[in-house]
Amino acid sequence: PTPITDAQHLSSVLGGPHIYIKREDLSGLAMGGNKCRKLEFIMGFAKEQGYDAVVSTASSQSNFCLQIAAAACKLGMKASFVLLKGVHIETQGNLLLHNILDSEVEILEFSDMTQLGGPFVTEKLEAAAERLRSKGYKPFIVKHNLPEIAAVVGPVGWVNAADEMIQQLKGSNLKADYVILANGGGGTQAGLILGSKYLKADYKAVGISVFNKKEQAESATTAQVNATAEYLGLNTLIDRDDVQVYDEYIGEGYGIPTKECIDAIRLVAQT
Repeated sequence: PTPITDAQHLSSVLGGPHIYIKREDLSGLAMGGNKCRKLEFIMGFAKEQGYDAVVSTASSQSNFCLQIAAAACKLGMKASFVLLKGVHIETQGNLLLHNILDSEVEILEFSDMTQLGGPFVTEKLEAAAERLRSKGYKPFIVKHNLPEIAAVVGPVGWVNAADEMIQQLKGSNLKADYVILANGGGGTQAGLILGSKYLKADYKAVGISVFNKKEQAESATTAQVNATAEYLGLNTLIDRDDVQVYDEYIGEGYGIPTKECIDAIRLVAQT
């Protein structure tokens, strides 16, 4: 479990509602983050099926791919990545950590994050997997879109997190009205929505899109909620009206911080 921190001074400075922060940065895998909970089930599935290598894709500084690499090291698996050309492709940040973790990394001259599941990236993933097979590995390709199994089992980690948060809030005699989080592929928000619906939580999970437009983000998240519910045998199906995502904060594009984003980072750090 990760703790829930009372951001008392930040709340006071903003003069708005009381803010608490779920400290997923303390999840313990690589540099932390929300992907660790997904990987518990994605990598667990891969190991159970006898895979000894993993291949995936995202942007060049992807936290998801970094956490896959760290998880692979812990499990004695080889990791290979086909990364889209992001804003920063120098060997710093997560790419430096990939080097330390001995990941195989190919960076494409291609940067459209909305096409991660498209034919061009899929072909490159298959080629990376074939290179691993030629070395004697049995690679599992982690794809982000339904009906791929990773998109179905990943949100299960956040169904568990919903239960964890509910218990933590009850234990501290707290009531949360909203849980605010980023929405990229939609899996984290899908898990929280499914968990909150099934467990009848009081809060509403609200997503802030990092690259998809509102309609696309809400539709993808809805589909993941229902696919994961079916996988778990839960009769908790939803429609798009149950999902709330804002796309007003995307800015110039994925991985490009706005001035307001930098200001917010500084404010949180200083309070």
